Amino acid sequence: MSAARPLSVCLAVLCVGRASTACAEDRVLWLHEQGAVARAPADAVVPAPVEAAPDHHADQARAALSQAREQFLAYAFREAATTLRVAAAEHVESLLRSERALAIEVIHWAGACAVLAGDREGARESFRRALAIAPESRLPPSVFPPEVEALFEEVRRAAVLSGVSVRTIRSLPQGARIEVDGRDEGVTPVTLRLAPGTHYLRLVRAGYRVWTGPLHTEGPVSPDPEIVLAEATGRDLRAQMGDPAGLPDAPDAPTLQRLAREYQVARVVVALRNGGETVYPPSAPFPWAWVAFGAGVAAAGVGVGLYFLLRPPPTLELVSGSPSP
Repeated sequence: MSAARPLSVCLAVLCVGRASTACAEDRVLWLHEQGAVARAPADAVVPAPVEAAPDHHADQARAALSQAREQFLAYAFREAATTLRVAAAEHVESLLRSERALAIEVIHWAGACAVLAGDREGARESFRRALAIAPESRLPPSVFPPEVEALFEEVRRAAVLSGVSVRTIRSLPQGARIEVDGRDEGVTPVTLRLAPGTHYLRLVRAGYRVWTGPLHTEGPVSPDPEIVLAEATGRDLRAQMGDPAGLPDAPDAPTLQRLAREYQVARVVVALRNGGETVYPPSAPFPWAWVAFGAGVAAAGVGVGLYFLLRPPPTLELVSGSPSP
């Protein structure tokens, strides 16, 4: 009696352990592309939504612009130029995605204040940057002295004479969505016609860290860039998957494999915006060729068996008589 009870307890624990393992092996992680209309199954694992950090770039840029205008009216042009140069470095890249006009205004004011502070080379750099981002941009009329407008026109004419630069942007892996100066330009590899100057690149690929950086299109021609994306892991990976709007594109196979490990699931299902879905690991195709081969072998065996079963038995004919000499 005492020996049987521990044995039953061990069997019960073993059964529960196997049941829990089986449940874990059956878990499915459900994701969706932006624009997909399918709903997650009731029993699927759905990444927890992650709230985006508040964006204060626009407020801080407006505050810097207001401060610089006060310095400008007080003839403190060097201080105003410094204020706006710092604001441009810290905020313009983010503003291009949401507050494009504000970003250009900050750069224009930075160039104008640099002219009045005696820093003509710094002013040229600011004006070239504004014209690279928005070739159609102009200084606000009747705001700056003639010497500022004259230098801006000089830089603008030089940019027109330089013409556009054709660059092909590649990424590793391919298929990253690319933004140039805040504008969506498709997925890599992509060939772009860019105004001379410095441009802001942003590459996004599901399962990889967001890449941002400058692209210079003036001066000696350099090789087309190939940008290597780093894999997102842990918290970074979960933050991407938890975007309520969905993924920009379906993850590639290595990312799906990492997601299965990260969330400890047996399968990952991604609902696509075209109504289909991507499943990892993919289902093995049904072996129709082997089935046909087996059916053929079976049919041949049945045919041989029927032949021997249904053929008439052999007859034995006895002939009497004496052998001929």
